[in-house]
Amino acid sequence: MNSSLQDDSLLQWEAILTGLRGNETARRRAITLLFELVGGRIVDFMGHRVIANQADDLMQEVFIRVLKKIETFAGEVVAFRAWVWKIAAHVRIDALRKAGIRVEDPQETEVLESIADDSATSRPECEIERSSFRACVQLGFKRYAQDFPERAKWLRLICLEEFKIETIAELLGRSEGATRTYLWECRKKMRAYLEHCRELIEV
Repeated sequence: MNSSLQDDSLLQWEAILTGLRGNETARRRAITLLFELVGGRIVDFMGHRVIANQADDLMQEVFIRVLKKIETFAGEVVAFRAWVWKIAAHVRIDALRKAGIRVEDPQETEVLESIADDSATSRPECEIERSSFRACVQLGFKRYAQDFPERAKWLRLICLEEFKIETIAELLGRSEGATRTYLWECRKKMRAYLEHCRELIEV
């Protein structure tokens, strides 16, 4: 099961969406819940080396835009999470452009591909092996993100936040075909950082 679906249950997103469509008190509670749910990850998402010192302020800008634009969102809760992340992506793009960075042709991007099986297990020895493998993958991805922060961010959106190819293509300013090629190249570069983890699952 995708780890983002475990962390961000539809019930939580539904509560946030309902609150944002309510009165002022309900909206404040909804923003608090949204902060608790994805605030830290939005800050991480903003963490490009050029704008890292603005990450907290940019997160606040995301929440401000969510509040301002919520009346324009007519979709259901399933689409709401992607809508919030799309706002975050545009806030990040605006900040990078102000910093003089060309985001139409990014050199990198961030995306953690969930390789470990998150299903429950009744065998403790398997749980230990699974935890070791997950830790290895996380460390490998962290190193990959340090070398290719932009590539890592786009992988996160496509794999964890479940953005559609057409949405990523729009944000990148590329065709869908070129976007698929770019993401394939991102994954290919990441393999070298995770190759050493294979020994933890090979028998």
